[in-house]
Amino acid sequence: MKYKILISCLLLTLPKVSWGQTTLTLEEAEQLFLKNNLELREQETERLVAESAIQQAKLFNNPELSLEQLNLWSTQSQREGEDTAIPPFIGSFGKNTQFAIALEQEVRLGGKRRKETRVAQLNHHLLSLKQANNREELLLHFRSLIFEKHYYDQYQQLLNEELNLLQQISDAYQKQKELGFVSPSQLLRIQAATYEVEQERLENQYSGSQLNELIHSLMGISLAHQLTVSLPSHSFELSSELEQKLNTLFNTQTNKNGASGLDLNLTPLRSSLANEAALDFSHHPLILINQQEIELKKRSLALERSERIPNLTFSGSYDRRGGVWPNFIGFGIRFQLPVFNRNQGNIKAARALLQFEQSKITTHQLTLQNRVRTAWQTYVKLLDFRKELTQNLTYSNFEQMQQNYVKNLLQKNISVLEFLDFTTAYKEGQKIRLETEKEIQIHYFTLHYILGNKTIHYEK
Repeated sequence: MKYKILISCLLLTLPKVSWGQTTLTLEEAEQLFLKNNLELREQETERLVAESAIQQAKLFNNPELSLEQLNLWSTQSQREGEDTAIPPFIGSFGKNTQFAIALEQEVRLGGKRRKETRVAQLNHHLLSLKQANNREELLLHFRSLIFEKHYYDQYQQLLNEELNLLQQISDAYQKQKELGFVSPSQLLRIQAATYEVEQERLENQYSGSQLNELIHSLMGISLAHQLTVSLPSHSFELSSELEQKLNTLFNTQTNKNGASGLDLNLTPLRSSLANEAALDFSHHPLILINQQEIELKKRSLALERSERIPNLTFSGSYDRRGGVWPNFIGFGIRFQLPVFNRNQGNIKAARALLQFEQSKITTHQLTLQNRVRTAWQTYVKLLDFRKELTQNLTYSNFEQMQQNYVKNLLQKNISVLEFLDFTTAYKEGQKIRLETEKEIQIHYFTLHYILGNKTIHYEK
């Protein structure tokens, strides 16, 4: 009962999920995953802490109040026999009491407070970019699990159909064996094939159950409430606009074997690939993070350089009977002389970090370029392979062929080995079709991610 209440409360947070719903869309499953992901919640906390650091950096230093030279008692010898050496301050308070009070305020020069605020703002923005990129990476992994689970479910259905068919034939052969029409070796061959499929079905079911447990845990749902995720009905093909964009980068050629090959049509690499007209990664999350890191390191270097400028401390003091005058009011200023420590070490370290960040951007852009090439090649080959499978290995053709093979087997027009060879080929063909569809779905979102496109709202 407590699990049902928990699941119901979780489902109420989704506007599209009703109380009795057991099937979620991919988008609804993603919302549950993002809401219950511990890593994202931790990053959100870090972002809030960074936001508080901005407020803290804007604050001025507090003034300092000091009370000194206060005598808590006085003797007649100190007063040289006088009863009242120092008159009361207010009423009878402060009689024969000397004290000094001072107020100090530090003023930071060189724009340190402004620069610290800017560094805190950049750090907050950087954490936001990292969080957004991490969301995409986590969603990419979560979707791959969903597609993998969908593959296991479909393959399980295929194995169930084959197992039912083999069991029917095994029962029929058992009866024919009892009548003497079928040899024991033929029955044994059918039974062995049945057990082999049964073993594969159990292994596939176990793998699917483990994956289902992981998916439920990632969504924050108990296994007591079984949920299934339905996939979108589109074919996971790129939009015409994006495909046209990629076609400007790649030329499809035919190699000597007649297979489809892809060559990247790029001009020679320059110092900044982000300015490449044909291949622009300037909007990619990894590049944006790198650029933000560079800007943060620049601001940090400027802050360290400003630390060479000493801060000023202004003071105002009141001294009662501590010197020549009975009541003395004085002002002062204090600062360090930058003789030995001019923050040389921190400046050197900040400069080295900046140079390292600047050197990373070219490497990141080259890495993305290579990843786009590999992902595009794989994706196009998978689409071509799926098209070939659709033309040659249609489910309806296999189903009709299967019925014919069963009929011919029972009529003894074909041997048991011929029938089992066909069922094995049928199963492997359908398995290849399911695996290809799964890989297309995964590479569809992977390619979008590498290109820097948001995949939270996928193409309809």
